[in-house]
Amino acid sequence: MEADEQNLLVLIDVRKMNRLQRENKKSIDMMSDQITYYQDLFDTVIANNRNTNQSIVRERYD
Repeated sequence: MEADEQNLLVLIDVRKMNRLQRENKKSIDMMSDQITYYQDLFDTVIANNRNTNQSIVRERYD
């Protein structure tokens, strides 16, 4: 899955989480777990993008 697709899915889930929170249907613990999950996901996507970009730069200048 490409980074843009992952980011879109995360955005959709965050919007859903915000809506549910406003409706008081989610506990703070559940929201905290989801936030941690998304932070880890973003860290992974950023790391993967950085590795991909470094590979492209290396190939271009090799």
